[in-house]
Amino acid sequence: MTTIASGNSNINALIAGNAMAAANTAMATSTQRLSTFKRINSSADDPSGIGMSNTLNAKILGLAQANKNINQGIAMTQIVDTSLSSIQTTLASMRTLALSSSTSVSANTLAANQAAFAQYLAQINTITTQATYNGYSLMNGSLSSAPLQVGAEAGNTISLSLPTTTTAALGLGTPLALSSVGSSTTALASGDLILNGYTVGASLAASDNLSSSGNAGSAIAKAAAINLLSSSTKVTATVGTTTVGGTSMTTLPGAATAGTFTLNGKSISVTLSSTSDYSVNRAAVVTAINQNTGLTGVSATDGGDATHGVVLQASDGRNIVLAFSDANITATNTGLAAAGTYVGSYSLYSNSGSSIVVGTTPGNTLSNSDFAIGTYTANVAQVSSKAPTASALAPTALSSSDLVINGRSIAGALSTDDTATFASTTSVTKASSAIASAAAINKSSANTGVTATANANVLVGSGFTTPTASATYSLYLNGSTISLALTTASSLSTIAADINAYTGSTGVVASSNTSGLTLTATDGRSISMGMDTTAGATAAGLAGLGITAGSNTVGTALGYISSVTLSSSKPFTLASGTAGNTSFEKLGFKNGTYGGTTQNLKLTSADISSSATATTALSIIDGAISQVSALQGYSGAMINRLGYQNTLATSMGTYNSSAYSNLTSADIAAETTALAKAQIIQASATAMLAQANLSDQAVLNLLKYEFMSH
Repeated sequence: MTTIASGNSNINALIAGNAMAAANTAMATSTQRLSTFKRINSSADDPSGIGMSNTLNAKILGLAQANKNINQGIAMTQIVDTSLSSIQTTLASMRTLALSSSTSVSANTLAANQAAFAQYLAQINTITTQATYNGYSLMNGSLSSAPLQVGAEAGNTISLSLPTTTTAALGLGTPLALSSVGSSTTALASGDLILNGYTVGASLAASDNLSSSGNAGSAIAKAAAINLLSSSTKVTATVGTTTVGGTSMTTLPGAATAGTFTLNGKSISVTLSSTSDYSVNRAAVVTAINQNTGLTGVSATDGGDATHGVVLQASDGRNIVLAFSDANITATNTGLAAAGTYVGSYSLYSNSGSSIVVGTTPGNTLSNSDFAIGTYTANVAQVSSKAPTASALAPTALSSSDLVINGRSIAGALSTDDTATFASTTSVTKASSAIASAAAINKSSANTGVTATANANVLVGSGFTTPTASATYSLYLNGSTISLALTTASSLSTIAADINAYTGSTGVVASSNTSGLTLTATDGRSISMGMDTTAGATAAGLAGLGITAGSNTVGTALGYISSVTLSSSKPFTLASGTAGNTSFEKLGFKNGTYGGTTQNLKLTSADISSSATATTALSIIDGAISQVSALQGYSGAMINRLGYQNTLATSMGTYNSSAYSNLTSADIAAETTALAKAQIIQASATAMLAQANLSDQAVLNLLKYEFMSH
């Protein structure tokens, strides 16, 4: 191509300049890549590759962190595994002692063995307590699982299950449980019961194909509703036995009388004698019922005296339904309970070893579940009494003839044991409070092995709506009269503040539950409360608590008595005392075994102080050894699994690093060649630019010559 010199532009210089600029750019790019060893130093270097490189880099960093997480998981599991080995060694020593005691007749030997045995029990709990990692206890049940992020993506997790190895958890049978008292025949509605933050749905009749009636309210149906959420709540419900105490026998037929009564839909014939010995008629009733057990699912036993009548049991937890249609056959001459439907107990087990938190939705009825609001420790045998319905009538106090625990009679409650409850003239007394009842039970704990705690008295109100007009209501609460002046600006928080201004004297704290007010006496004291109008109760968010109009005085206020939780290291029995079942059941207790089945024998109940108990202890220890062996198998398998995962994460990191390097690293040979080429072009362009500038100088010289010749 021929380029003609022009006075307006130096084309050759422009071409050379562009070539030099391009060479400079290429040289700068190659210099940067050779300096950083990276092909992609900015998004402009590879707009399509930058996203891929960022993704790969994030994955590499994620896999590196996953390796760290896995190593932490391995460390945790190794701590658990080592602790389990120590427990297994301790159990072996305990078993040796039990074998010695099982064949010994020497009191000194038995005493020495028991003393050593007690130390070994304590050592197991010490090992459990000391098994910690980064401040977290791994084996006492407080941490049931540890989720480990073992990969670079969401969902790449392994959940490390952590055991509970306290002496209360190791032994025979399922874990100890929180039992219902078995009282309410009303079906669960959705929201009545909340477990560990999850709302339990309604109990359904279709879940119970054993009961003859009232199926939706049975223990079977309620347990089924709870178990639908077990994967979320980590709580499993099991159905216990339905036990119905008898009625005090006070009448006898004038002559031998034949008649019928209905049990679970089956008509049962019985002939009662006119003898003055009530046991004869109890025996006749027991025989008649037991001859029909296959049809009714119910067996009968003699309660032992006229006061306790005839006791009925359904071992599968079905409802027991009694009816009397024959005038000659009544509760008082048969010793059977009054006509009605009776439900069984069911128990809640923690699948994870964590506590069970029981709650309810405002406006719903927790009492339908037969549990009380609270947090219950796992692997402890527990039951809460049924809190009595709010009433303006005089309450029932525990007497020395009302309650028997594990075969031991409990002394009567004393008003002097309760220094918190404000005793009104009618509905609330100190002796009837949960505080006094718990104190009475605890006086016998050394003999019964059962301790009692007064539950927090929690009243959950509802019904609040923002007032549309101003109104003033009178609230009576534990001896204080509180004026609630509501306006259109009032809210649950402002009403709670008005009530809490009196907390120092009432012992009650009010809080909003969004639907109404929740009133709480944390020490379990009884609450006496009322309002001047039912409309006032609703306006203040206290609907659903049974408040009646005109109950805002010391003489008319309703009494709200809290429940009592009984706890033990092994299942325990409750039975009515010599006074029979009337007051016993008014106090919220029912005959039965609570906290699990009697086969739930844990190390805490093991004893080798005699040959007989040592034999039982052997079985318990063997059960514990099996449990720990299974836990060791799990921990060993988990260590191996985490090791495999660690290798996988390392390999994935290596391959992703290789891919990242291939994508982003500079090709040194190619970049060196490109740099050399750019340098040559730069030098050549510089020379050509100079040459082009000389060509323009020749044009200028020609113009100068022409000008001077004229």
